[in-house]
This record gives sequence, C-alpha cells and structure tokens, in this order.
Amino acid sequence: IFGKFFVISLCWTFSFHILNEIRHLAWDWGYGFELKTSKISGIFVLVGSFVLTILFYMLGRNLI
Repeated sequence: IFGKFFVISLCWTFSFHILNEIRHLAWDWGYGFELKTSKISGIFVLVGSFVLTILFYMLGRNLI
C-alpha cells in the first residue's frame, strides 16, 4: 500500500509540476497576468494534475 501511495504521489507531483511550468511559460510570453486568468489557470493546473494522475494510473493498470 505504501508503494502505491508513493508512486501515485510522485506521479501527481510530476503532473502538477509540468502543468505549472506550462503556465509559467505562458507568463514568460506575457499572457495570463490578469487576476481572473491567473486564478482560472491555477485551478486548471490543480484539476488537470489530478486528471493526468488518474489517466496515468489507469494506463499503467491497463484499464484503458
């Protein structure tokens, strides 16, 4: 159980980091500085990281 928790946590961490880096790349280009856009992109990063983690888990278990 601890091993599964560790692997899923690591997958979520990488997913969150990758999506957040894409967000920061958009900021480097000068997009997304408005408060509303910044909040929406932050929520997208958080939700997207959970979705990616679930997809990767399902892919690893051959469920999809």
